[in-house]
Amino acid sequence: MNQALVEEMDSLFKKIDKILFASAKKMSNPVINHDLGVLIYFAARYKINKEQLYKKRCIYLLNKFVAIFNDHEFSRGSFDGFESVFLTIEYLKKCEIIDDASSFLEELEDNLYQSIMNDIEENMFEVFYGSIGKIQYFLDEDKIKEDKISNLINLFVNSLWESRKEIEGQIYWIDKVKYDEKLEVIDLGMAHGICSVLIFFVKLKELQFSNPYLDNLISGLIKTFKNAENAVKGTSFFPDVYSIKNKHLNLINSRPAYCVGDLPISYAFCYAGRVLNNEDLIQYSKKIIKVNAHATVSTSSLYYFEEHDFFDIGFCHGISSFLFLFHKINRYHENDFIDFKIEYWKKELIKNISKIIKIKGTIYYSHPYNEVRYKVPVNKNSFLNGLSGAALALLAIEYNETDWSRFLCLNE
Repeated sequence: MNQALVEEMDSLFKKIDKILFASAKKMSNPVINHDLGVLIYFAARYKINKEQLYKKRCIYLLNKFVAIFNDHEFSRGSFDGFESVFLTIEYLKKCEIIDDASSFLEELEDNLYQSIMNDIEENMFEVFYGSIGKIQYFLDEDKIKEDKISNLINLFVNSLWESRKEIEGQIYWIDKVKYDEKLEVIDLGMAHGICSVLIFFVKLKELQFSNPYLDNLISGLIKTFKNAENAVKGTSFFPDVYSIKNKHLNLINSRPAYCVGDLPISYAFCYAGRVLNNEDLIQYSKKIIKVNAHATVSTSSLYYFEEHDFFDIGFCHGISSFLFLFHKINRYHENDFIDFKIEYWKKELIKNISKIIKIKGTIYYSHPYNEVRYKVPVNKNSFLNGLSGAALALLAIEYNETDWSRFLCLNE
């Protein structure tokens, strides 16, 4: 990178630093999607360049968090619930902000365990609100050897086996959130669907975890994805909505993003290919990504804020998710054209971030994202829809720092 670009990026990050610290310094919303996401951002900044300013900001935010933790009314899940604290604190230790994570987390681990148990009973397995997002904290080679954790994971895997649907070798779980259960609609995505389930099972294989159902579950999920392919690969390799029993419900076009679409599925297959030593899965990942490799901001169904002239930068469905996932996928593929597209998406993210940070007032979604009677504001500094997620995606590209992404189920 030439000196002019280095200075431009440094200037942009310093503007982001100021905005994000101001938004989080009261720790009024201490979860990963909001203020803890900002804490993770500053920890990443310190890990990269060891500037004491960033460590001081982390300590300040951490102390604020500890002071308000018991009084805050948390929502549910690894992004908006008390479960946010676990991977946040672990990342602070990895970044050498704190020396020991156990002093913060030991007393809370039973609460996390019970929260996962409740999800297992409800068959709530998704990333944002369910067990797969929460259980990431326990997925390392030391914790997974503990009897209590090993038993919990076996219970979870067994419950998925018992609750599975199976047709001609295809294994899946239906989307009970958005559709009538009788329709048997399958969410293929990462946040709420079977993509994260596949990645979870592969992670267990990587950790050499033993469960008699794992191999059959993995092969059944792979078969489901391969049967779900669009017959004609137009704007997407996979449909947005997929039903084995009710083909008329299938919605062919799916936008690329973290939450849904081809990109997380391509990542899941290259990750599975490496762990399972299966070159066919990696080649399948390349076929998936090829459909999306030519996408641009104007052809990717990105939400466009016409009033302010910028495209969605968010990690949920915006530019930063494209950038981050292309980066993760190309660690496996090392494809020159994908490298070229990474540079394209990086420039688009920088351009749109630069526009957003100049906007002082509230930004509102417009129709069809709003109800007619009221306006819905954009969480400008949030992880999923705003600046902290976008900034972390930029840090990942500039400095190859992705350790923070464990809460996304993307840190292999």
